[in-house]
Amino acid sequence: MRGWFVSTLKRTRCFMKVPSGIVAALSLALCFLAPIRTSAQVPSEAPASNPTPVEVPTTTTLMLISPEIPQGQALLATATITSTNPVSGSVQFFATNAGQLGYAGVSNGKAVTSLGFPYLGVYPIYAEYSGDSLNQGSKSAIVTATSTGTDSFGFSGTTATLVHSVPMTISVQ
Repeated sequence: MRGWFVSTLKRTRCFMKVPSGIVAALSLALCFLAPIRTSAQVPSEAPASNPTPVEVPTTTTLMLISPEIPQGQALLATATITSTNPVSGSVQFFATNAGQLGYAGVSNGKAVTSLGFPYLGVYPIYAEYSGDSLNQGSKSAIVTATSTGTDSFGFSGTTATLVHSVPMTISVQ
């Protein structure tokens, strides 16, 4: 007689639907030979790991629209941050002889700001990228900017009862 045999023996946890006859008998025998595992013996899947992102090195390049700017005018400065990861965060712009001149947020790998110089003279400027969760911070090389123009001032000094004054004018070109 041909038909289907279904084994539902709880002890074996073997559930099969096979044609009856010799194949059914062999399948049933295989069910009894298979080891029974409890839920404690079933290997569990390892939880998905979220690796901690590693900060990669960056390069910061500073570019000035012009190396010379008349006193009282703003100088446009652009810092470009290069990385293998997307870049976010901010950039601070410094003059080694005048402290922080400005800052800007990073957008599309660039930070752009206008810098003003308080006095006539030469300013060694650099940009410093703060870094973010994917990128290390970095500093640019120094770029020199010159604030040009003319300024007047005076000196005075006293010797005994005499007062000496000298007016001076200085020009930076």
